[in-house]
Amino acid sequence: MHMQEGPPVAEVRYPRQALLVDTSKCTGCRACQLACKEWHNRPTETPEFEGTYESPQDLSYNTWIRVIMREVSVGGENRWLFRPELCKHCYHAACLDVCPVPGCITQDRPSGFSIVLDERLCIGCLYCVYSCPFTVPRYEPNRRIVSKCTRCFDRSPVHMRGAGVGSYKSHVPYCVAACPTGALQFGPYNEMRTVADTRMNMLQTTQGKKGVNAYGYDYLGGLGVFYILETPRDEDYGLPRYPRMPATVRTWQGLWKHLTYIMAGATLLFWLLHYAIIGPAGVKVVEEPEDEERELTEEEYDRMIRAKRRAGKALRDVPKGYHPRKRKKSGGKGKPPARHSRLPGKKAKQEDEDD
Repeated sequence: MHMQEGPPVAEVRYPRQALLVDTSKCTGCRACQLACKEWHNRPTETPEFEGTYESPQDLSYNTWIRVIMREVSVGGENRWLFRPELCKHCYHAACLDVCPVPGCITQDRPSGFSIVLDERLCIGCLYCVYSCPFTVPRYEPNRRIVSKCTRCFDRSPVHMRGAGVGSYKSHVPYCVAACPTGALQFGPYNEMRTVADTRMNMLQTTQGKKGVNAYGYDYLGGLGVFYILETPRDEDYGLPRYPRMPATVRTWQGLWKHLTYIMAGATLLFWLLHYAIIGPAGVKVVEEPEDEERELTEEEYDRMIRAKRRAGKALRDVPKGYHPRKRKKSGGKGKPPARHSRLPGKKAKQEDEDD
């Protein structure tokens, strides 16, 4: 991009800019496509022929603007309709709201509120691709990043540091400067709306085109690229009838995102209070002084030795397989069960009584 170095730009209020596309003047010459690739140094593409005059058939990582060609029946006659397809630079842009990387997608105010995607910060999450109501951003699987039209924000007088401010074509988007019929115009938002209303009134009165209408005034806070259409049906030009931000994005941005911030803050506050009041281990442990160890007297020591000896001898006298709660069954009928002549611990108990 052809940007010149200079001092930092002061924080001032910049007017909103808009790009007006007058489809009644578009001839499908594709000069805007070539100009875009020239300014942004994007390589050309060689698509395969698929039974249409459109070339290429869709936007891509290297193609940010293309001319859509439709043949429709208007008033009983077939007509060709041409429309440049590019990013609409919505005032309430869904891609701007869902992008998780700070600074990757921004609303550049000096260039008139253009939605700019910085490919150097893109992580390829595809959030912007799925949330865009016009499906404009395109993903490059080899590089794993997304790109789209920037509306030549770097050609604005502020970014070019005053270079060529005297010429209209020197600071407008390059596609506008290259359009030979004046189908593309760029300027302040309210001024472009006035131009569009005047143009539609002229088409209705002088050329008898009663179905002409404007597209993009009331959608998503007002599109940064709006159209003058020659038919009352938006679908004839391949435009969605009621573009809106997806419900999942509205729910996330409007409710759940704020709730997650509140819950995260409450959790952190609770942890700090718990740490300050109770302690890091959860319960304060009060250490009690241990009983002082004392030496045994000679009499106590002798009694301990005798008790250990008696316990060891009692264990040696236990028959193999004996259990105090289980007795062996008698060997024959009518005979009493066999009993041990000496139970374990009996002699040890008697010795203890003698002591």
